[in-house]
Amino acid sequence: MSNICPKEIETHRLASNTSRELVIISACIYSSQRILVNAEEVYEITCDSRQRWKDLILPSGPEGIFNPLAILAGLRLRGVKCFCLCGAYNESENDLFEIGIQRVITIPKDKTSLSFFPNDAIKHYGNNKGSVIIKVRRLK
Repeated sequence: MSNICPKEIETHRLASNTSRELVIISACIYSSQRILVNAEEVYEITCDSRQRWKDLILPSGPEGIFNPLAILAGLRLRGVKCFCLCGAYNESENDLFEIGIQRVITIPKDKTSLSFFPNDAIKHYGNNKGSVIIKVRRLK
């Protein structure tokens, strides 16, 4: 799969007890495939731990790796491993959260979308390679 981020944003709304697989490209600051959400909805986000994407030449699963250079460069989500699968509400740098291989979230008030990304230094997405497939399931 190409590392080029698609120009068009693809949005999905899930009914209760339905799911969708999304491709998360590591070179994109925010995923081009997003989920539209409402407050109080509950979602489970999962990613197979055997999948790999790369930070330059360092392979990583969705749970991330320790990369001291990325820490020095300033990871977007501090205290979370480099290349850990993460999410964002409303494409906002103020509303980021860790996912890894599995997480259940309840949508807070005033949040309208979910997007996804590997945790990296914001200026270093250009050297990222690969993608992972995640499954987003709306529980209620």
